[in-house]
Amino acid sequence: MRQRFGFSCLLLTVTLLMLQGQAAVIRSSEQQAEIGLYWGPWSAWTNCSRPCGGGVEKRTRTSTCLVDDSSDGEGSLAQKNDVLCPGNSREYRSCNIQPCKDSTDFRELQCSLFNSEVYLGKHLDWLPYTHHDNNNTINPCALNCYPDGEDFYRTLSESVIDGTPCSDNPLNPAVCADGNCLEMGCDGQINSSLRYDECGVCGGNGSSCFSHEGKYNYTVNAKGYYPIAVIEEGATNIHVQQTKLAKSYLAIQDANNTNHYYLNGNWTVDPPGLYHIAGTVFNYKRESTATRHLGKGSLYAQGPTTRPLVIYV
Repeated sequence: MRQRFGFSCLLLTVTLLMLQGQAAVIRSSEQQAEIGLYWGPWSAWTNCSRPCGGGVEKRTRTSTCLVDDSSDGEGSLAQKNDVLCPGNSREYRSCNIQPCKDSTDFRELQCSLFNSEVYLGKHLDWLPYTHHDNNNTINPCALNCYPDGEDFYRTLSESVIDGTPCSDNPLNPAVCADGNCLEMGCDGQINSSLRYDECGVCGGNGSSCFSHEGKYNYTVNAKGYYPIAVIEEGATNIHVQQTKLAKSYLAIQDANNTNHYYLNGNWTVDPPGLYHIAGTVFNYKRESTATRHLGKGSLYAQGPTTRPLVIYV
């Protein structure tokens, strides 16, 4: 009886192995521990991409995967390179953040390098195109330039030089690296957690400024420009909103030069979008309606402004 019982167990074991379709491979605990994903060592940091003005250094590493390759029946370990591992294959850090003595805009310098090339049968003077749309469809880390005096722009390079600023907001700085826009802290360091407060102070707590609010509620009948607010130099978190439908448009004028308008001046109507004004970026929106000429406009800028401005309707 004991021999018959043992024989039955042996048959059952063989049947299970055949259903699996392959021979079982027994691994030691050391072999099992080797299976997995591994990062190789970091490379040395590259040279800084800029001599001043905030450059970028980077380093890379590759990943290796040891997988269970039992197709040969011997249970060997196969190696695969450049597979996805948890973690980053590249790291970036800021370098040479001291200001440049030459005040030339770094993006403008890159556009000007194409001035010597013939385009549309002639030489053109290229300038940086930074008027991004509200849908963020324009890559801020591509070299977008427009010819001086023309009304079109072209992408002259898919990526700018590492260290080129890519943020329209001075309170949220960012730079390009490998074609990607990386956030920086207010200390000029990539991946820094230090931020400007609502007063524009790096690492501040918002206690160094005060809030100023007002409402303009007057009816005007004569055609013209009417001042509604003065935005002082150094202002931050600027909000201007038309609360009712009107035929009027919001306009921005230089407080020190009454002949110069930045937006909707001299009886012209500018489209909604982002406008670089007084050291910051104003996001201008206008909600239109089916009724001709009626709408509600709004302005927003984080600041700080570098000169006083006057808001008109």
